[in-house]
Amino acid sequence: MNKRNCQRKSILSSNKGFSLIELIVVIAIMAVAIGLVTITYSLVNNANVSKAANALDTAFNKARIQSMAKGTDAGQLTVWIDAGVMYYTIGDPDVETPIAVNSGVIGISYTDTNGVTFGHAEYMPRAIYRFNSAGMVIRTGPGAYLPREFEFSHGNRRVDVMFFLETGKHMTELN
Repeated sequence: MNKRNCQRKSILSSNKGFSLIELIVVIAIMAVAIGLVTITYSLVNNANVSKAANALDTAFNKARIQSMAKGTDAGQLTVWIDAGVMYYTIGDPDVETPIAVNSGVIGISYTDTNGVTFGHAEYMPRAIYRFNSAGMVIRTGPGAYLPREFEFSHGNRRVDVMFFLETGKHMTELN
């Protein structure tokens, strides 16, 4: 029994914990790992902002070209926001399957034809962009609702898609 107590005392006395250098190395490794995760998260969200803006830009181009080639109804672009996610269709919105522009993680704001900006919109009624054979936007009726600018953002990253309704042209700008 005495031998057993001596063994316990020697084990306890040799186990003194971590050295200061070991703790510093572990903290440094954790700091690098956290930094990499933060940078990766930021890069992914910045890419998502650009991807969402480019999707709307591409849809506008496709609808405009389709209208010039096949007629006004073939290239009708319908855009709306529901629960923070933007959707669009090209052609008949009742027949076509809507395409989601983003996953809802990105903030979307828009400016209407009166210059009123709706920040981080969760909902936007359907806006219908119709083009004539020259590729210019035509109104669908009196008081037609057509946003002139969409802003996609996350953190400090912001991409604007602006429509020039008078000419039918558009521009994407990174801010």
